[in-house]
Amino acid sequence: MLVLLAGIFLTLVYSDYQAHMVEASYRVKECTKRLRRKLKRRPSNEEIAVDTGMPVKRVEAAVNLPKYSVSLDSKIGSTDMTYQEVTADPSAETAEEMLNRMSMKKDVHQALDTLSPRERQVVKLRFGIDDGRIRTLQEIGNIMGVSRERIRQIESGAFRKLRGKKKVKCLMDYLVPVGNW
Repeated sequence: MLVLLAGIFLTLVYSDYQAHMVEASYRVKECTKRLRRKLKRRPSNEEIAVDTGMPVKRVEAAVNLPKYSVSLDSKIGSTDMTYQEVTADPSAETAEEMLNRMSMKKDVHQALDTLSPRERQVVKLRFGIDDGRIRTLQEIGNIMGVSRERIRQIESGAFRKLRGKKKVKCLMDYLVPVGNW
């Protein structure tokens, strides 16, 4: 959810930035034409900045903008491929991320293998390890035919067993320190 909100925010900020740069580019272009006629030479970026009232950095950025844009739906040359088809998907999982996820999954299962079958089932259901669905103690109790309190006891025992195990300590490597968010 946080990633989605950040993406929306960046899209809004970037599109606003694009609009300002398009306007700046137009103003710089018109000013350049006017000053070229007046000075009989190409004006410097500093002269354009003074005339338009824009900072020199913005004038330089506007001058360096691409002269044209291309639709992502347009075809590349004479091929049937579009730019959208060959543009990288930023949300796609990288090979490193995929390997990291697979390694973490293997390490989690190795840690869970140190538990009894019943404890393993409770932890897997509680944290949605197999299907991604996190369940309450009551839901797990209903599935296993025991009380919510008994599930809490089984879960508590499983956590006690897992604490201090070497196979569990290796899972700490996957945690991201809060300061790096």
